[in-house]
Amino acid sequence: SGHYYLDRDINVTSQTRVGNSSNDTRETAVDVVLDLNGYKYTSDNVRCLYVFPYSKLSLLDSVGAGMICGGSTSSGGALYIERNGAIEMYNGTVTATRQNTSGGGVLQNVGGIFIMHSGMIYGGSAAASGGNVYIRSAGTFTMKGGTIVGGVAAT
Repeated sequence: SGHYYLDRDINVTSQTRVGNSSNDTRETAVDVVLDLNGYKYTSDNVRCLYVFPYSKLSLLDSVGAGMICGGSTSSGGALYIERNGAIEMYNGTVTATRQNTSGGGVLQNVGGIFIMHSGMIYGGSAAASGGNVYIRSAGTFTMKGGTIVGGVAAT
């Protein structure tokens, strides 16, 4: 848990995990705020951020021009929301990438929650479904504002 601010551009070589993988319960959940602070959070061959069950990530950019650039993975290149996990996007930009299956920018697993208040998601493609955003069954996607453009998917 906590509030984190980027102070420079970052390129990750393994996905950043929000939550605890050893025990997927409410008791081990975390609530994290990530402020891009005008910087880029990127990856080449891994997804950027993975939110575990019952954990929550609030994504914002207090300066402007902050960006998460997804890597090439099987699914959810920039943001992956596991079941019962949540992401609230307040602003910033997610640039999606080409995925082997689904969700070039954001993939929300069964029962996850994605709320987009503002910001932009663009440029994603997927071999199967959800070029920019893919919501699996029983998930919730609420778009209160922002823009999603340019996604391409086979289905």
